[in-house]
Amino acid sequence: MSEGPKNLRDIRPFPRDISFRRCLLEFYPLFDRTEEGARLRANMHAVELVLLTAVGIPLFWLFLPAGIFEYVGQRLAPEPKWPAEIVSRTGQASRN
Repeated sequence: MSEGPKNLRDIRPFPRDISFRRCLLEFYPLFDRTEEGARLRANMHAVELVLLTAVGIPLFWLFLPAGIFEYVGQRLAPEPKWPAEIVSRTGQASRN
């Protein structure tokens, strides 16, 4: 903080769109060969990689239906909306 905001780490937000690949491989970044997968693997520690390889890969078939159901649930979920009174309060607060 003492060096100013220019020395802060660059933060890229995670994409919010619904992706079948992302839902399916959420717990298995080792199988995801995209930029997102590489980003997730880069943030993993050695212990996580060893556990994922030794325990997680044999259990992939158990997590496969969970990824499919997550994708279906995200596609069927309604878009979140703020209540009108909250939106109006924030609009008034920002004008003051």
